[in-house]
Amino acid sequence: MKSYLRIIILSVATFSAQAQSGVGINTTQPDASAALEIQSTTQGILIPRMTASERSLISSPATGLLIYQTDASAGFYFYNGTSWTTLNTPATSDASQLTSGTLSDARLSSAVTVQGNTFNGAEQLVQLTGSAQLPAISGANLTGLTAGNLTGTVAVANGGTGASTAANARTNLELGTLAVLNTVGSSEITDGSVSNADLANTAALSVKGNATNAAASPSDIPAGTDGHVLRRSGTSLGFGQVATGGISDNAVTIAKLPPGATNATYLRGDGTWAAPAASGGSGTFSVTAENPADINPGTTITDFGSFTVSGLYSIISVTIDGSTQGGAKWGFITSASNEVIASSTTGTSSADVHQYVTINTVLGPGTYKIRVAALNNNPIFSSYAIRRVDF
Repeated sequence: MKSYLRIIILSVATFSAQAQSGVGINTTQPDASAALEIQSTTQGILIPRMTASERSLISSPATGLLIYQTDASAGFYFYNGTSWTTLNTPATSDASQLTSGTLSDARLSSAVTVQGNTFNGAEQLVQLTGSAQLPAISGANLTGLTAGNLTGTVAVANGGTGASTAANARTNLELGTLAVLNTVGSSEITDGSVSNADLANTAALSVKGNATNAAASPSDIPAGTDGHVLRRSGTSLGFGQVATGGISDNAVTIAKLPPGATNATYLRGDGTWAAPAASGGSGTFSVTAENPADINPGTTITDFGSFTVSGLYSIISVTIDGSTQGGAKWGFITSASNEVIASSTTGTSSADVHQYVTINTVLGPGTYKIRVAALNNNPIFSSYAIRRVDF
């Protein structure tokens, strides 16, 4: 019976060791990175032995993991959470045993000096290049240097001046006396040597110049909006529209005028160009009376009627019945897009005075509107008549 019990216990122990990644003694939860974890305060342990390459194959080593390395710099190594660190204390006479970070001032022999800048210590020691030269040093790593810390001179043959003063340096380099230049004249600048890259930047969409009426340093002159040109306005210079004073008399030719302008046309009141009627022509007179629905426009300009001109041009006279209600009344002849071509008003009056608004103009071909308005809400417009002579 006891033999069977021993077999069961051994089987359970074997399964427990296989199911875990390591074996624990005096602990039931050994670290996953350790092959063996032992907890004891009275006994020691014989640490696993391996080469440096075998040590590097340990996956995710736990902080504090310990091994004994058998090759290269043999000895005990532990993982400090970042890298493997030796526990060995190398002899100062064995340079092959020195690793990065193991040399301190206390380990320097009397034959080693750290003379120079006061901040020099063992951590400032550097390795010479193959040509026994100091390696290149970044200027960002040079701190605390002042003129007082720099002594001695560099010979001319070694690329220096061989002197500690500017005057002696010029003498050694055979430069002679250096004149002081307060300004640089144009004669000191070679023609064509100044490029755009040498000039100061200008603001976006601007030109550099003097916009005032007195001598001054150049400044940025903004270009303004589309279509503006650089021109003088009084005593200043800037961008803007061309004023009438900036155009010479007879300087605008027909080619610069809108389409329709020729030497045989004229500009009408509606902004279009038309040819005048031939001399000796005759016109046709007509009268048209219209009675649209009465309207009370108040102070808002309101459509009241419309008419067309289909010939070369027409002389138009529109009379609008403004009723007897008091208050000023206005009549307008406009284009189809409500641009005013001609207008007229009755002026103010008292009540019970029947007033008419008459508008006279000359029009070319097109469709036109008759529009009305009043000074207040009293006047009512009831009808209108168009008298015209068509050519």
